[in-house]
Amino acid sequence: MKTTILMAALMISSLIISAQNGAIHGKIYDENGDPMYAVNISILDGPTQSCTTSDFDGIFKVKPLDAGTYTLEISFM
Repeated sequence: MKTTILMAALMISSLIISAQNGAIHGKIYDENGDPMYAVNISILDGPTQSCTTSDFDGIFKVKPLDAGTYTLEISFM
């Protein structure tokens, strides 16, 4: 019984620890206030390297990210 409770506690704590990753999210607009589609968002430096593209509504999300300071590069062709 004690072993089962200990195993359950370890599994729950590992889920909590793995769920502590962060994200950067937002919405990209043009100068007229219209959402921009297919904009590339890249992390130039920081603890985690990643990139994404904005969707049809201009929304983007870069995840999972470790805690830290990041520099983003936003480009559109």
